Amino acid sequence: VRSGKSHELTASYAVSALPLPILGSLAVADFEPEIKTAIAAVPYSSAGKIGLQFSRRFWEEDESIFGGITKTDQEIAQVVYPSTAYLGRKGVLIGYYQNGANAAAMGKRTPAERQEVALEQGERIHPQYRRHFENAFSVSWQNVPWSRGGWAQYSADARKTAYPLFLRPAGRVYFAGDHVSYLSGWMAGALESGQRVAEAIN
Repeated sequence: VRSGKSHELTASYAVSALPLPILGSLAVADFEPEIKTAIAAVPYSSAGKIGLQFSRRFWEEDESIFGGITKTDQEIAQVVYPSTAYLGRKGVLIGYYQNGANAAAMGKRTPAERQEVALEQGERIHPQYRRHFENAFSVSWQNVPWSRGGWAQYSADARKTAYPLFLRPAGRVYFAGDHVSYLSGWMAGALESGQRVAEAIN
């Protein structure tokens, strides 16, 4: 709670949609040891993204790129182009979208350093970058206190042993979220699991 004060609620059921690293950090006395082991068995992927705002949509005006992705073997991995507001006055590109080791390394940099990497490597693809650059915003999900990662990274073993435990309630606690689906990291997975839990409680 933002005020810092604790509150107590009484309910018939609880639905936890917390990311597993957060859930695992809480002292939930009612969880059986197998649930705690399952939670600890599923690490979350490092993931990062940067948005770059430009004063001109040069990728559309100069290069006729309307949506899509440029894949690269550079650290930035890929540049993602917007699929809306074509030929508008300004535009925002996703200057990198990474996961794994590249994202972990990028997350250790300051926002200013991340911006410089994105601009320096991106201008090898689009020389117009520096001339039209205005602002940037980056996020490294493993550094976000309330997620501690991008998405659940199930191993084959964890899918067999841990995942089935999240599909059923632990007493009166149900589990929901993209990590309780085969669509980890996608809103569709979270919605699917939420619907399943609502139907189960109902």
